[in-house]
Amino acid sequence: MPQVAAQSPEEPPELRTPDAFYDALGALVGQDDLRMKLSSTFFQYMLYLHDPDAGRPNLLVYGRSGSGKTFAIQRCIDIAGLPVTMPSAAALAPPGYRGRVFMDVLIDHYRRWKTDYGVVFLDEIDKWCAAASRQNAKRTEPARASTELEMGGIALQQELLRTIEGELVTFTDEAKDVEDLQDVTFDTSHIFWVFGGAFVNLDRYVRRRLNPHMSEEEAWEHAIPQDFKAYGMTNELADRISTWAWTKPLKVPQMMQILREQDEPRWCKRFAALGCELRLKDGALGACAQHAWEMREGPRVARAMLNRGMDDVLHHAARRAVAEPGWDRVVTVQAGNVKSGTLD
Repeated sequence: MPQVAAQSPEEPPELRTPDAFYDALGALVGQDDLRMKLSSTFFQYMLYLHDPDAGRPNLLVYGRSGSGKTFAIQRCIDIAGLPVTMPSAAALAPPGYRGRVFMDVLIDHYRRWKTDYGVVFLDEIDKWCAAASRQNAKRTEPARASTELEMGGIALQQELLRTIEGELVTFTDEAKDVEDLQDVTFDTSHIFWVFGGAFVNLDRYVRRRLNPHMSEEEAWEHAIPQDFKAYGMTNELADRISTWAWTKPLKVPQMMQILREQDEPRWCKRFAALGCELRLKDGALGACAQHAWEMREGPRVARAMLNRGMDDVLHHAARRAVAEPGWDRVVTVQAGNVKSGTLD
C-alpha cells in the first residue's frame, strides 16, 4: 500500500510575534535573557510553519535544576498552541538495547496529535553528554568496562542527530500491532526540537577557558559549543544547535519573590480552609531560599523545604484549632517554624 504522510496543518497556528511570547513569560523571575531567547526562537518556528523557506530552528536550554526551564518552555508552547511531546532523555535506551527508544517518542507524538509538526522537548540531555564523557575517558583504560549508560551516551546523540536533521520515518514493524500507524510516514524535519539540561558544573569548563575567577552567572552566559563538547556533547550535535539559551542562578531575594508570589497564596488557602489566618514571614521564606542557594539549586529546592515544614505546621494548626476553641487562629510562621515544622 502507498505510504501516507503524517498530517501537517492545513492552516498553521496563528503567527505570534516575539513580543507576545516575551510578555507571556512575565512571571519568570530573574530570567530576562531566557525570555528573549525563547520569544525569538518560538517565533522563528511559527514563521517556519507559515513559510518553510524561513528555516526551522532548534533550541537548547541549560541551567540549574528548578530554575524555570520547563515552566518557560511549556508556557511558550501553550501560547503558540502547538502539539507537544515531552520525553525524558534519561529514560530513552540506546540503539540495540531494550526499553523506550526514539521511535517510541515519534509514535507517541503521532498517535496523540495525528501530525508530525509541533514540539518535542527532550529534557535531561546533559545525562547523555556526561555519560559520553565518561565513555571517552575509559578509552584510555581498557581494563575498565563501560556501563550501558556510558555506552549509550554517544550512540543516543548520534541517533538524535539523524532525527533532528530530517528523516522520513515509517512505522512498519509497529504498524503490525497498531492499526493507526499503518502506511504512515513521519517527517522529522517538521518538528521543533527543544533540548534541556542542568549541565551541572558546566561553569568549570567556561572558567577554565576564560577566567578562573568568573562568577557562575557570568559563566553560564559565556558558555559556547566548545564548552559543551568538553562536557561530552558530540561535535556534530553541538554544531547543529541553532539557539543556546540559559537560566541564570537565582539569588536569595529572587527565590523569595517566587515563593511569595506562587506558594504563599496556596498555603493561605489551605490554612483558610481550617479557619486560620496564615502570616508567612520573610524570615521563613528567606531560610528556604538561602538553603537552596547554598546547595547551588533553584526555587524547586526552596519550595521543597518550605513544603516540608509547612505540612507539619498545618497539621499542628488543625489539631490546635480543635483542642483550643478560644485560640485566635492566627498562624505566624518564622524561620524556626519552617525548619522545625512546629507551631509556636
